Amino acid sequence: MKRTKFWVPILCLAAALATDDAAWAAGPQPAPAPPAKASGAPDPSAALKARDLPEAARQARLQAEEGSSEGQFNLALFFWHGVAVPQNYQEALRWITLSALADFPRAAAARAEMLKATDPSLAKSVMDWARTRLVKEAEAGDNRALVLLSNSFAPQFGFENPAESYYWALLAVTAGQVDAKRRRDALVSTLKPADVIKTQDKAADWYAKHRQGAAKNASAPKG
Repeated sequence: MKRTKFWVPILCLAAALATDDAAWAAGPQPAPAPPAKASGAPDPSAALKARDLPEAARQARLQAEEGSSEGQFNLALFFWHGVAVPQNYQEALRWITLSALADFPRAAAARAEMLKATDPSLAKSVMDWARTRLVKEAEAGDNRALVLLSNSFAPQFGFENPAESYYWALLAVTAGQVDAKRRRDALVSTLKPADVIKTQDKAADWYAKHRQGAAKNASAPKG
């Protein structure tokens, strides 16, 4: 495995990693992800300042599991550098990918550097893992996950699929994530009319099952 120049001191997790804006210039831009719901996990900043790295790593994991893109970014760096957790490049890539999908500052640049330094086959397996996790969250009612799923099919992440990206963006807007509207509208213009109709029908089925159906079941009287 080749050496990488990518290094962020663990006590300076917020240090600058300049985002490569040029890499994001082509095609419909990823939709801005709405903030994750407020995390009940403690902020690891105090633990970092106190140099209690095991506690900081524990808190970063709690934040990451709750959907905080900052927590996911920080946890990725703990795994990448092997500080307070066993070094694990695959875990680092998993969490940095989720953070990058939410457009967290520096996450895309960090992900690109990590991918340069690891087995190229990890890129697909990590994205598959991220999408599986996000689909489960979306089906459980997390509308933010719909935006991230649409972003995961953007060309900037290496696995472009305009129809799938449109599908998830359509669902995100329907579910109230209006920031995804610009991406949805940009994508629909790239698709063939027959593919648009097919994707819209597929989205209607998903929405009826996972949003309208869920709401109906929740409101049904319990006997």
